Amino acid sequence: MKTLKSIFLFIVILSMNSFAQDPPDGGALKPPKYPDGIYTKENTRTRRAIPYTTLREADVMWSKRVWRAIDLKEKINHPLYYPEVPSNDRRSLFDVIKEAAITNGTLSCFDDGGEIEFQKELT
Repeated sequence: MKTLKSIFLFIVILSMNSFAQDPPDGGALKPPKYPDGIYTKENTRTRRAIPYTTLREADVMWSKRVWRAIDLKEKINHPLYYPEVPSNDRRSLFDVIKEAAITNGTLSCFDDGGEIEFQKELT
């Protein structure tokens, strides 16, 4: 019985060695799928924003509207103001808003009408 077990073990060990992972083309290794690391680096120009899911009125538990004036002279708000002249892929917040309102028409602009705000839409 011990001899039968040892023969079976010997056959299993031989079969395991025969299935070793050799490169299929005789030793030449393929380049790695991600050569620079474990992830693919992406430029911000190629990335897309993830759209929000649709929101029903029944899903809203609480809401609040906040109006703020952004002072672009403060140092913390300078990234919203600069660069004054668009360069490569960098634009100021005003340039982005202007493009969305005028060129694309995806943004509605309203007149600052004193006490009652957001009543008169600008063309």
